[in-house]
Amino acid sequence: MDSVQQQLASLPADKRQQTINDLRRQIGYSEEAVRQEHFGFSAPTIEREEEEGFFRFERGRRHGLN
Repeated sequence: MDSVQQQLASLPADKRQQTINDLRRQIGYSEEAVRQEHFGFSAPTIEREEEEGFFRFERGRRHGLN
């Protein structure tokens, strides 16, 4: 278990999350369950945004405005 944690810790944040999501799918989590686990109550909203081509995490942040 420690070696897995070390491998994950050595990855950039986006790659680490993708790897965790891939592992979750391999053990039977659905895409929706992975999304729900990661985004919580915002998951349905984020899913709709992505379906429309809007990717909030690819945009720059303007605190207080978005």
